[in-house]
Amino acid sequence: MREEVIAEEQQIAEERLRAEARRRSRSAAAHSGSPMLQPAVTLDEQATVRDAITAMRQEQNQLRADHRPAPAGGGIHRTGM
Repeated sequence: MREEVIAEEQQIAEERLRAEARRRSRSAAAHSGSPMLQPAVTLDEQATVRDAITAMRQEQNQLRADHRPAPAGGGIHRTGM
């Protein structure tokens, strides 16, 4: 009986440690400003690895563009002045 109690207490302690590690991991990801996982990219069944890499890069570039601050001057770009 005593061994069962000790084993149960040990299991509870390990579960608490794992829960704390998960909480810290999520907290660190939230503070880093970047998501833990990139969004999924849907491809055709016939897509090649090259197609997949291209699609992922395009998605990544779009995400970066969506998070860029607007340029000064209301988005008007002047050249040659």
